[in-house]
Amino acid sequence: MKKVLTLVLTVVICGFIGFTASGSGPADPEKKAKLCGQADEYTKMYIETGRLDKKWALLALKKALEARKIDKESALPQISMARAYMAMGETDKAYERLKQALRLSPENEAAKKLLGDIKSEEIASRGGILGGREGLEGKKYKDGARYTGGLEDDKRSGYGIMTWADGDVYTGLWKDDRKNGHGTYAWTDGDIYTGEWKENVRTGHGKFVWSNGETYIGQFVGEKIEGHGYSVFPSGAKYVGTKKDGKRNGHGILEEKNGNRYIGQLKNNKAHGHGVFIPKEGLHYIGEYVDNKKHGHGKMVWPSGDWYVGEIKDNRRNGHGVYVWKNGNKYVGMWKNSRATGGYYYRPNGKRTWSYENDQGEWIHKKS
Repeated sequence: MKKVLTLVLTVVICGFIGFTASGSGPADPEKKAKLCGQADEYTKMYIETGRLDKKWALLALKKALEARKIDKESALPQISMARAYMAMGETDKAYERLKQALRLSPENEAAKKLLGDIKSEEIASRGGILGGREGLEGKKYKDGARYTGGLEDDKRSGYGIMTWADGDVYTGLWKDDRKNGHGTYAWTDGDIYTGEWKENVRTGHGKFVWSNGETYIGQFVGEKIEGHGYSVFPSGAKYVGTKKDGKRNGHGILEEKNGNRYIGQLKNNKAHGHGVFIPKEGLHYIGEYVDNKKHGHGKMVWPSGDWYVGEIKDNRRNGHGVYVWKNGNKYVGMWKNSRATGGYYYRPNGKRTWSYENDQGEWIHKKS
């Protein structure tokens, strides 16, 4: 009996030691995948907001670390951490995470691709120096262009640098003699694009810097700026939102250098649809816009505390509307070019008069 009891205790104790040594409990694949998914979403948010607020990247790292605690033998949390580090520009740390991921899962395609992206960025940062990469060859063209990089069946493949006769340079990935994958293209006029390519076309996430200093970070479709992105303009203005055909179209936030901010719908770079205008100082507005003008139904609020709700046309009060003064007085009636043309004027004491403004802007009150 004692031998049986001793054997049972031994099994229980060993099981307990094995349980605690591996962490707080058995791995939870669903929770791990969810945390890594959250980490990747935070990294995406960090990139899409122009990398202005580092809290998104730090949240991504936090979620990935939580996932790693659940399963230390999984490559997934390592890859999520690598994505966050790459977004922050900390490629050394990303490289270490990816090495760890490949140690845990040698055939992991996601880790291999990210590692390739890091190496491509290293090439670009060195101004096109491949640093003795194995398997590189050279090729010259009749028009004066030259190529240094990987070749497969005499086609550009893998990492390589192409310098055209006019001075343009592409450094990055190739496949079947075409730009495919991550790469940087520098034009002689000073414009630079760094990002994804597909069959020689800018497609996917990328960064375009014009020679005048304008910068765009976001989505490209068929060479065009299309989708969500972040822009900085030479004037100092900034924009976060959707674009179509290279112009601000859809919902976005435009902030001027002076601090004025517009949040809402845009069409062809102009406020169009519902929007909110928040100035650093002065008149606040929420309502409809047409072709960059306040037009339709809206609300205006002045720093004095006065406010107006009603119809607006060409930035002015036109049509029916209500104007309320800070002291409690209120006018309800018609307007033309921001001048009251006839309506009821109410006072806090309950008195009501039929009122309007004359051509000099003076109020005329008549008994109702």
